[in-house]
Amino acid sequence: MNSRSYRPEIDGLRAIAVLMVIFYHAEISINNEVFLKNGFLGVDIFFVISGFLITRIILNELVITKHFSIIKFYLRRVRRIIPVLLLVIITTIPFSWILFLPDALTDYSKSSLASLLFSSNFYFYFTEQEYGAQSSLLKPLLHTWSLAVEEQFYIFFPLILIFFTKNNYFKNFIFAALCILFFSSLFYSEYNSSKNISSNFYLIYSRVWELMFGSIIAYVSLKANYTNNITSKYFSSIGIILLISSVFLLDKTITHPSYYTLIPVLGVGMIILFTNNNSIDIVKSLLSNKFFVGIGLLSYSIYLWHYPIFAFARLYFNEPSNLTKFFLIILTIAISTLSYFYVEKPMRDSNVIRNKIFFLIISSGLIIIISFNLITISNNGFASRIPPIFKIMQSDIDHIEHGQSILNNYESLSSITNSSPELNEILVLGDSMADLKFKDLFSEELNKVGYNVKFSTEKLCIYIRNFDLIDGQGLIRSSCSKDYQNERDKIIESYSEPILILFGRWPLYLNKTEFNDKEGNIEWPQYNWDYVYDESISIEEGIINTIRYNLDRGARIIFIGPYPEFAVDPLIHLYRNIELFQKLEKNESFSRDEINKISKNVLTTSYDVILKRINSTIEMIDIIDHPNFYAVLPHKILCDNFVKSRCIAYNEKNIFYKDMTHPSLAGSNIILDLVIDKLNEIQITNK
Repeated sequence: MNSRSYRPEIDGLRAIAVLMVIFYHAEISINNEVFLKNGFLGVDIFFVISGFLITRIILNELVITKHFSIIKFYLRRVRRIIPVLLLVIITTIPFSWILFLPDALTDYSKSSLASLLFSSNFYFYFTEQEYGAQSSLLKPLLHTWSLAVEEQFYIFFPLILIFFTKNNYFKNFIFAALCILFFSSLFYSEYNSSKNISSNFYLIYSRVWELMFGSIIAYVSLKANYTNNITSKYFSSIGIILLISSVFLLDKTITHPSYYTLIPVLGVGMIILFTNNNSIDIVKSLLSNKFFVGIGLLSYSIYLWHYPIFAFARLYFNEPSNLTKFFLIILTIAISTLSYFYVEKPMRDSNVIRNKIFFLIISSGLIIIISFNLITISNNGFASRIPPIFKIMQSDIDHIEHGQSILNNYESLSSITNSSPELNEILVLGDSMADLKFKDLFSEELNKVGYNVKFSTEKLCIYIRNFDLIDGQGLIRSSCSKDYQNERDKIIESYSEPILILFGRWPLYLNKTEFNDKEGNIEWPQYNWDYVYDESISIEEGIINTIRYNLDRGARIIFIGPYPEFAVDPLIHLYRNIELFQKLEKNESFSRDEINKISKNVLTTSYDVILKRINSTIEMIDIIDHPNFYAVLPHKILCDNFVKSRCIAYNEKNIFYKDMTHPSLAGSNIILDLVIDKLNEIQITNK
């Protein structure tokens, strides 16, 4: 068996993998269902293929030909990976400059440098980027996390094989070592899938087992030919059945990677092991089809180009239509074809591009990318390039946190709950709506008028007693479990008559759907969770019971009602119309056409739609009739006020949102004024 012979069916597998990934990231909606919701499994297919091919190459040169050079191996990897990666990053620079605000541009530059250092998986993990979430779709280099995993594998795995093959004692234990790495990583991945979903997804040790399975297949295939057996074609058929079934059986609700991921991994491994040039079966014929082989040859370029293309399209169009998405897929394949034939393929051939010229080209690209990114980071994303209204937003982003946050650090609960009660103590409890700029502003301003403000805020975690937050995989989220809510209770109970401020994205929890403005814009699907109580009472009942429980204990409660939602990011929308709004800020005169354009482009949402959206929240507020319960309603300021029958996201002086749903510093100021009015009522009542 020629271990280096070309196998077109492997390119066919690459085609399936990259098409799965593209359609997954495209999020094409059919009958309100996202097509190929489990397309993320395409990355797992890539890992198995990479493990197989790299191990086959290294073992062939180490054991069979006896001519392995670690330097030449690394050089081949550099020629294979780096040129197109540099081209993609350089191409994204001008688009990022045009479409990104300063903070996003800085984040882009950091991720770009991390990609060059083969560490973007660590960067996205430590910056707490949730893969598949709304914000992740706008990060043009997020997909390089998987490339970083493979690069880390390429760096260290050859050294392991060299150690075992060059040592007379250990060379008989290569297979055992591969199996140990496989099983230890698999067991760890399964364990970590319920402990730390993010690290399990991004970091290499949870992914090593997939690469090792490919390595085991390579080792076994070098020792014996499994394709001469008459039953081999049946095993390859079982492999394709496992692969296809994973498309229907697995989705984002399963823990991943984990034991579930064995289904597609085993399928790919069986196809590779039991199908080769000597076999004739339907699986080989299917995967060796010219279309699949052609896409497979382009797969690396397609993978690198597709994500930034879709990210920038989403930044420009908000959420492209299905037709636009199909066009973007075709555009991706067209650009990838050009980069394959004019960059990727010639750069891999040292006879076409000599080493000296190659390193000159690579060095030039690295200098451009590194220089731009370092300058961008040192200048905070070039805030000077944006008009004053965005500088307000930038100061919002850079605002220093002053608030004393509790329960964000779970370890420090005991010391906090024993603190002495204060007469003017305020506890703010809520989800991310009550975090960041809101937290900073409230603690700073209320402290000036004699209040000591403490916070218990956590993403997606409103204060609701005795409830567990269950994620899409059926797991209790430790940061918003019943135990977490009990700890909130303990803190509240340490005060005799506390003032509680409750804030959350109430319509999301009560309606359990993302926002649809009924004008063609729908918030991207990103939530897959539910609040669960032992006695199966509703979330609405749970919130009401929580409020009444604390009122009965003597608490005074300020309930911050719904903050109007948008299905379009106000900052991105405003930035698209920057020239018109620069004139608006300067109070310059406009032509009639410009006035019509501004009227059309100012971002607002229908007040009627908002009223229907928040109706369940308002009804819940009305149910609670208690003298110590105070409701503030931000929507009455932002809606049907500045613009008749519409809710605004910004005016000529202020931006009231930092994304589609969360208040900016200016928005938090509106809420603060309403809260201070209620605090004054409380003070008057207590006199």
